[in-house]
Amino acid sequence: MRQLTFKNASEAFDFYYGTIPYEGEDFAGTRAMFNQGFTIEKPWERMIENEKHEFNMDYAEAEFAFFYMQMVRSLDSADSDLKHFKIESN
Repeated sequence: MRQLTFKNASEAFDFYYGTIPYEGEDFAGTRAMFNQGFTIEKPWERMIENEKHEFNMDYAEAEFAFFYMQMVRSLDSADSDLKHFKIESN
């Protein structure tokens, strides 16, 4: 297994963006690399600066808000379902 170390997420993206087209294998209509391990030394530096990444912060924030609200609704539903159970202690 390949084990690499990158300074931050942007450095990891740059490496794999240039490597996968040549070293990746065809898988499910795309190219993929398996058995890869890596360490990111500064995980808090998570913004990918490469313009080819085409990251859209507005879209990411909206998607996060949507999934967060789905999770909250799911937890609220579970909470109301659990109110029907009685906990008995001996």
